[in-house]
Amino acid sequence: MDYHYNTNYTSPSDESDQDLSDASDSYEEGFDFNMRLQQCLDNVQHEGTFSTFHTLKAYTNPALHLNGYGSVGLPLAVRDAEAITRICKQSPFGKGDQTIIDTSVRKTWELDAAEFQCRNPAWTAYLDSLVGQAVKDLGVQVETRAQLYKLLLYEEGAFFKAHKDSEKVPGMFGTLVICLPSEHTGGEVYLVHDKKKRTLETAPSSAFDISMLAWYSDVSHEVRPISSGYRLVLTYNLVQDQGMPKQSAGALDEYHARLERLLKTWNRDYRQFEKFIYPLEHQYTKANLSLASLKGHDAAKGRFLQRLCAKNGFYWLLGRMTKQSEDEDYGEESDSLDLDYTVTPTGMDLNLGLLTVEDVEILADVEDLYGNRDVDSEDEGEYMGNESMPAAYRYHDTVFILMRKESVLRRFRSCETHNVHSLRAFFELLRDDHTPNNETTKLVVDAMRILLTKIVTGLASKANNYDNSYYSYGYLGYGAERERIRADLSRIFSLVASHCYIIGQQDLVREALQRVMQDPSWSSSSELVRIAADCIGREAAIGGADTWSKWLSLPPPRVPTFKYANDMRITFETIRSHVPGSHVLSFNEWTNDRVGEIVRSISDYSKADNAALLELIATMGQAKYFTEILPKLISHPHRAGVIAFLQQLAKSFEEDTTAKKDIVKPTFQALISIDPPLLRLTISDIVRKTSPYRNGIYLGYGIPAPTDMSDVLPEDFLMILKHSLILELNEVAVQLLARGLPDTPDPASIIWDGWKEIFDFVGRLIIVLKDCTDPSVQEAARTWIIPTLQQAALWLARRRPVEPKNWTRKRKDSCNCSPCQELLRFLKNPSQSVARFSYADRTRKHLQNSLEYNDYKFDTERTRIPYTLVVYKTKNEFLRLDARWKSDVAEMRSHLQRLRGNSGNRNVLGEEMARLVDIESLILIRGAQPVQPLQPLQPTSASMQNFGQPASGAVEKRKADIVDLTGDASD
Repeated sequence: MDYHYNTNYTSPSDESDQDLSDASDSYEEGFDFNMRLQQCLDNVQHEGTFSTFHTLKAYTNPALHLNGYGSVGLPLAVRDAEAITRICKQSPFGKGDQTIIDTSVRKTWELDAAEFQCRNPAWTAYLDSLVGQAVKDLGVQVETRAQLYKLLLYEEGAFFKAHKDSEKVPGMFGTLVICLPSEHTGGEVYLVHDKKKRTLETAPSSAFDISMLAWYSDVSHEVRPISSGYRLVLTYNLVQDQGMPKQSAGALDEYHARLERLLKTWNRDYRQFEKFIYPLEHQYTKANLSLASLKGHDAAKGRFLQRLCAKNGFYWLLGRMTKQSEDEDYGEESDSLDLDYTVTPTGMDLNLGLLTVEDVEILADVEDLYGNRDVDSEDEGEYMGNESMPAAYRYHDTVFILMRKESVLRRFRSCETHNVHSLRAFFELLRDDHTPNNETTKLVVDAMRILLTKIVTGLASKANNYDNSYYSYGYLGYGAERERIRADLSRIFSLVASHCYIIGQQDLVREALQRVMQDPSWSSSSELVRIAADCIGREAAIGGADTWSKWLSLPPPRVPTFKYANDMRITFETIRSHVPGSHVLSFNEWTNDRVGEIVRSISDYSKADNAALLELIATMGQAKYFTEILPKLISHPHRAGVIAFLQQLAKSFEEDTTAKKDIVKPTFQALISIDPPLLRLTISDIVRKTSPYRNGIYLGYGIPAPTDMSDVLPEDFLMILKHSLILELNEVAVQLLARGLPDTPDPASIIWDGWKEIFDFVGRLIIVLKDCTDPSVQEAARTWIIPTLQQAALWLARRRPVEPKNWTRKRKDSCNCSPCQELLRFLKNPSQSVARFSYADRTRKHLQNSLEYNDYKFDTERTRIPYTLVVYKTKNEFLRLDARWKSDVAEMRSHLQRLRGNSGNRNVLGEEMARLVDIESLILIRGAQPVQPLQPLQPTSASMQNFGQPASGAVEKRKADIVDLTGDASD
């Protein structure tokens, strides 16, 4: 297998240390520094370390065959091992110009390459793969071949003291050792290079696996004694072409030293550069962008940076840079350079707000990078109105991003939002930074503080906090997505907190939690409460009772609520489970007092508090409810809140006789008696679902809209009335009916267009009251029901439409254009029923659209140009309104018959039942006298039209038609 050397190879000795140390802040010398840094990275074709080690469970059996013995099976059997010792010789070692045997220095058995063979044809290809891995790991930059050297057998007590390999053949630069499956203990290979030390252990996997070891020849190494078993290895010389630069661990160190000098120079003399961008040879998708996925020379450069950046005060990242060129007017181009995204070497998204790139930051010849290159994507220019949108051409490059550690930290701090992936990416970047020194430690502490703050802020955030101000951490979603993200944040917090404890920075965790706990909304996050509880419990084991005040004497929100008080109670219960048993009693006393303080400070109440109120009643007890909670509801009443609370309270204790007597009844009496009454219905509450449109006719917005305080639903009123009767609070029921039912509107009011909803409410009210035998309750209901039905019948009687006597019509829209004025004259003409308008298509459509489509007939004459629009007047509006009125008459009659025909209603209406016939009779008189003839018809508001008075000069009224609601109304 060939491994090709880079023909642009530059020796590290070409770099001038003196030039680097004399660098200045001038642009020219800064550019020179950029060129040197670029050249350093350009020359990295391979990257590695002074040794490598791999254990391989899947391997090819070499089919080892020994001259004079035969095949050797694997894993190695004891009988084969003993036979090998009989045909092997003791291994010598070199000392100066001599090759000697001294078992005090080296004790092992060996066979020369000529004395054995690997007969499996597949072994050669497998060996090539091992050599390729070794060359890659060692960072060898030239073509390499492996030359079989020896078969070695280490038995119990065998060893080889520290030494360096001599050049056994021309071009040898390293050693490859393949430990075949041969079970043993001991025999560690201990390597030393410069100040770096490494121990490679083959014993743990020796029974069934192959181990591959390799190192440079200038690395000192020893094989420590075998404790038991046998260790069988094949050794190969790693050989290069002698005409190429000699590969060695020392040469590799010099490459590393070159970049280290450049990084130190950058940190010292060129801090004006926040980052440098180095384009890669290959393109990668975002999903496949990480150190592990890099290919070829990109991978070598990535490993090079991974080995050297962190320990020299830098981080390296990956990303995509895009150059966008736009064609401007007069043939000019506008270019921009941007970073589309940034990921860590492990491939995790990291948001640092790195957006723009300057040419001087790119470690490449920009002209060469983009010259004579096809675009990667483009947007074709388009014409937009009077101007054209320029064409955009984009060039994408995957890049390395080099930054000082403090620049990364500053960027991370300045970003207001991070998703969970970005937070975790930043943490792992810090956690994997194994460069212990004072500067790095301080930076990590600052970074962990920022990271913890961002995480707990995210955990505590919610769309609406107790101060009723919007606060949301940017990456949080809603519903299930929000909870999933919070769970992810909780896991990240646990990872960061654990790391802080490991590095002795647990104070950072407490500071971050206490800072966010100053916001009263913190307790709404179950994850944050759980995390805080764990921390408080841990500290209580040491600090005792003082811990409660230290952690939990938090400032209340600007407007304390029952919900906040209950949330804190729940929070305290969660924390209690983490409190050491010996401190639970002290904790309970402290939390009970604290919840009481919060309740006493409450000065506001809303419907959102009701669930919390019910829980507080159950936990605080009856006495505190009447002395501390109920007075708050009376002194600070909230209409919708009290209505909902009464219903929820009655339902919660419907099976508890004692609670109904001691808590529910007094509460109903107190809250329903509040003056002014909270349960006061308006007629708009009953008909609020009525639309301004009905049967396709726009009725206008004459129906009063519910006011801010008009949030009593009829269902709520009836349910509370029902609960009052169940609780035998008849006096409360009378009070509720007398003060809660709405005033009856005047029969001319347009509100009566919702008469069906009113009749429906009457029916439901009677159902609630039909089992009540208390005369005072029945009387209170009757005094509202009968007048209301009377007014409804009177309103219906007065709104019968009148057929127009001529062809005068109203227009729904007004326009001053000449064609519209012509149309208006036609509409006002009492004798003209047809008109023709010869105009262009657009004008004809304008005229046609200005008329009610259903009330006119339209035709188009095409005998000449322009075409002629023909408009025919009809009586459709009157016919439609008359049909609707007759339908309403029949429906109201049906409602009244049902009320009169239900014998159960007598319990409520009593003698007033007979008056329902009188109500029907109202229409006999009133329905015969139309309010106003439909001259002209007003399609915009039928009800308002009928309520109006006859205009002066109106045609003579028709004779009265008697309409009997008690008979068939189908005429």
